Amino acid sequence: MDLLLKIKFNLFLQKLYDSSKSSRELAPSEIIRYIGGHLNESSFLYWAFKNNIPVFVPGIVDGAVGNQIWLFNQSHKDFKIDALTKIKQRIV
Repeated sequence: MDLLLKIKFNLFLQKLYDSSKSSRELAPSEIIRYIGGHLNESSFLYWAFKNNIPVFVPGIVDGAVGNQIWLFNQSHKDFKIDALTKIKQRIV
C-alpha cells in the first residue's frame, strides 16, 4: 500500500470514527457498508450499500486493510472491531 493510499485510508477511518460516536465498536459488515457508501457504481460494495445488503468479511483484519485498521487503533484505542456482533444478532 503506497503512502498516499495509507493517508487517505487513515482519513477515511477518522471520518468513520467521528460518525460513530455512540459506539466505537463496529462489526466488519458496518465498516464494509461505510466503505461501499463512498465507492462508485463499478464496485459490488457500492451496490450492496445501495440495496442495504450486508457483506460479511470475518477476516477484515487480514492483509493491508487490517494493517491500516491496526495503525489507526494505535491512536484511537476505543475503536474496536467485533466480528461476532452481526452473527450473534442473526442467531438470536
